[in-house]
Amino acid sequence: MPVWAGLALRAQGGSSVTPSSNGDDHGTVAPVASHGDFPANLHGLRRCFPGRWASFLHAHFLNAAHVAAFFDVDDRTARAWLSGKHGVNSAPVILAMQRIPGAVAELLEAA
Repeated sequence: MPVWAGLALRAQGGSSVTPSSNGDDHGTVAPVASHGDFPANLHGLRRCFPGRWASFLHAHFLNAAHVAAFFDVDDRTARAWLSGKHGVNSAPVILAMQRIPGAVAELLEAA
């Protein structure tokens, strides 16, 4: 579904998130469902993705040096990714999806 179609659907009340009031006149967005082990909200996704990324890296790379060379990052960053302590920005994820067969399905397996 194109992004614009999803926005139109959301405007018509067809979203997976619904606005709710918390009594302070500031609407909040409350998730109503999740899919697989990925939360339906962006903050939950940010919390769970570092572990998923670490698992993906362990499955495809020998060690931190191999990760660092493939993604052109320093050893400290590679070790942080492998430990699941730190998340990753979109560029390395896109690179992995472009160059590693099956990466999309694997990274989104439970989504």
